[in-house]
Amino acid sequence: MTDPKKARVGYADMVADILHWGHVEFLKNCKSMCDYLVIEVPNDKLVAENKRESFIPFEKRKEVVRSIRYVDEVRDSLSWNPSDVMRQLVSEGYNLKYYFHGNDKVDPRPVEYIESVGGEAMITPYVEGISTTYLIEQIMAKRKQSHAKPKKG
Repeated sequence: MTDPKKARVGYADMVADILHWGHVEFLKNCKSMCDYLVIEVPNDKLVAENKRESFIPFEKRKEVVRSIRYVDEVRDSLSWNPSDVMRQLVSEGYNLKYYFHGNDKVDPRPVEYIESVGGEAMITPYVEGISTTYLIEQIMAKRKQSHAKPKKG
């Protein structure tokens, strides 16, 4: 097993509510750049306060993320500020080298923090053509269409 106190540790946060291939590609890319990957998952209250209500309960979302082979460790969010868990990792002696995030909405706080501890922010391209929001919209549109069709018989 890789020792996070000696390995190059990468960190990212994700809601992972409706997991899709964009998430998997993101995690695969992150893991290719580090030896040990920590993923922070926010609880349902934080998600509801900052995005929307989650469909999948917190403990189940963590379980799904934990099952992905690119992920070495899953952490609970301490707040909506990713720097809080990053500080915790450093205080525990983790060799934190990378903060990974998609290029959609980048919070400057974790970027500033990782640079302050000698690490690097790795902003990865957003996977085109897929997002949780897009999937929700597609599901709702198909549901609306299916209810609008007259029933045969």
